[in-house]
Amino acid sequence: MSAPLLTVQVQGQGVVTADMLNTYGQTCDTVAQLRGFIGAPGVQVFVRGYTAPNDGGQGQFYWNATSTGPDNGFTIIVPTGSAQGAWIRLSFDGNVSNVFYAVNYGAKFDGVTDDTAAIQAAINAAEAAGGGIVQLPLRNGKTTGQLNITANNTFLVGGAGCTLTPVSATAINGIQIEPTSPTGATYALSAAVSQLDVSLSLTSITGLVAGTILQIAVTKFYTSNGAAQIMLNTEVISAGSGSVNLADPMVTDIQLQSVTGAANNGSGLIRLTVSNANAWITGATVAVASVGGVPNATGSWVITVIDSTHIDLQASTFAGSYTSGGTVADPYQIIVLNPVLNSGVIGITVNMAGATATGSNGILVDYGSRCKLQTIQVLNATGDSGVILMNGLYNEVVDIYAFNSGNGQQNDIEFLGESRLTFDRIVSDRAAGFGPGLYSSSYCNGGDVQVSHANNRGFKMLGARFCNVSRIVSNNAGSVSVGITLGTQYCNIGSLVMLKDINPANPTNDTGLWFSNDTNIKNCVGNIIALGDLTRSIETGTTDVANTLSVAQCDNLNAITNAGSALILGLNQALVSNFNSAAFSSVSRYDSSAPGNTTIIGGFTFSGNDSTNINVTYAQIQAQIRANTHGAQAGAVYVENEVAGTLTTDAYISAGVTLGNPSASGGTPLGVGTLNLVQAAGSGLVFNAGTQLVATRQTGWSAPTGTISRAALNTGTATLAQVAQALGALITDLTTHGLIGP
Repeated sequence: MSAPLLTVQVQGQGVVTADMLNTYGQTCDTVAQLRGFIGAPGVQVFVRGYTAPNDGGQGQFYWNATSTGPDNGFTIIVPTGSAQGAWIRLSFDGNVSNVFYAVNYGAKFDGVTDDTAAIQAAINAAEAAGGGIVQLPLRNGKTTGQLNITANNTFLVGGAGCTLTPVSATAINGIQIEPTSPTGATYALSAAVSQLDVSLSLTSITGLVAGTILQIAVTKFYTSNGAAQIMLNTEVISAGSGSVNLADPMVTDIQLQSVTGAANNGSGLIRLTVSNANAWITGATVAVASVGGVPNATGSWVITVIDSTHIDLQASTFAGSYTSGGTVADPYQIIVLNPVLNSGVIGITVNMAGATATGSNGILVDYGSRCKLQTIQVLNATGDSGVILMNGLYNEVVDIYAFNSGNGQQNDIEFLGESRLTFDRIVSDRAAGFGPGLYSSSYCNGGDVQVSHANNRGFKMLGARFCNVSRIVSNNAGSVSVGITLGTQYCNIGSLVMLKDINPANPTNDTGLWFSNDTNIKNCVGNIIALGDLTRSIETGTTDVANTLSVAQCDNLNAITNAGSALILGLNQALVSNFNSAAFSSVSRYDSSAPGNTTIIGGFTFSGNDSTNINVTYAQIQAQIRANTHGAQAGAVYVENEVAGTLTTDAYISAGVTLGNPSASGGTPLGVGTLNLVQAAGSGLVFNAGTQLVATRQTGWSAPTGTISRAALNTGTATLAQVAQALGALITDLTTHGLIGP
């Protein structure tokens, strides 16, 4: 039997053959009915459901007379008693389907039956077929074990109303995406690496080819408060001649220095000689290897920096006699990643209320590349975290909602060791611990992050490098209520909104933006809005360097502490910080018509430290800015300093420039274009590039009498009268300019 030639049939004319009858589309209700029907070439059957019509397992099948199976229960159905031939499921476009319905593998999704094995069977079938969509019913499915995706191109898909409810007394992840062998060979550097390098010199490049994914992890010690783990996952572009070229620049340096000496430090410790000991700090950990003649030096050590070329290995014991060689390096690892590619979870709610053992996560993606989580809700994941992505490259996370997840210092949504991650529309609601966190990640781009009522800190970025987030909104009520915590370098946050949310147990510990004890370098945070009477609106640390903050609104100006000397730009109002600097108190533009528009221009902002290091209040500084003597000088620019609440020196520009002591000048400009220096006796000096030009006025001169002349003077023929006339002109001019006088 074969399919007939295509032709148009006319009612009442011609003959309908057996081939024509058998190739008409036929229908049955279940896969069990289909399994009882041996077909013929050309026959197609539409199955209305897997175990019942419209249960999600429906689909079109055609008969393949040469197939021998095997029967996989979904895309291939072998009829009972058939030695050869099988029903093959079709997709709507006519291709063999890559949709694997969980109900076809026995999933009930009645909220009572354990569907773990059935869902996993559907996942396994999709993976065996080279990938596919595992479709879950739009109902509540109970699981008691972990669902694992370990292969490429496999998506677990639900939809509105699709919920998984894991139940387990032991630690499980509701859904886990992770390869069976996530890592491969490791490699060693043959030379140090600088930040932004795009190549690595290695002792061996065997096995490295274009497209290989490397993870480069480095431990750096910027302060004595602890280590920062810096990670970059990137592809190899090319390899050859002992080095590899990378798709992305290095986000940090890696120190690798040669040892040129090893000796007893006088107290029994090993002292090593290196080229630049100042590359580390005391308390840092380093890796020491191959120190000739001093085998005890090999290992991982906490160090003490002695001077520019010497370090001591703490808790070491010197023995032997140095011969040659050895290296000291930052702790690092370069390892090949074998990630799951292009797999993910879409449109599923995971309620972990029944699986709260420590270490349980809602969804974990570990070692994934180009994987995707979209339209996900994770509820009550208090065993560990709601959603975690780790060690990934080019992953995407969109429309994620976490409720009552995380615990202690665990984030409800966490991105750790990710590179080139894209995330957007992240919502954290009532986190049991921390809100979302981005850690040890590089070149990541985020959109909108909303954090509400976190029980600890709101949003955290620690160890991140070259990452961008468009907008973060955070208010929380935890015992350690910090809206945003940053420990980052070269990162950008476009907009930041922090709202006070009083914690009844600790109402005086609300902080908006906190630069943590990790060194923050060259970060930019724009459009900062700090609403409510926050105990600390903004706080930078002493180890922070060259950060720029732009503040649109801050309700508690007294709560800005700028110990890190950040450049703070105020857009609509005056700001204050307790930065301890004797150089400037403030640089601001005063608008007498709208005093609230006084704006910070410079990075020192309001110093406010008097001679006894007592912080002067913002009200005292502001009172001087708005003093009546200055009120008429609309548009002036002021630089002011206070001691114990009294204005001592000021500078202001209003058409001309006037510098002076208010007590002497009365705060009144001496005239357009006037430069007035008023200092202690003998100290009114003018310098240019360190060279003195003018000292205090020399007195005792009297105005000359008689004729004066400024005519050209021939020094070889001038008469005494001509010299006297020229000298009289010089005395007159010096007196006019105020350099000498009576």
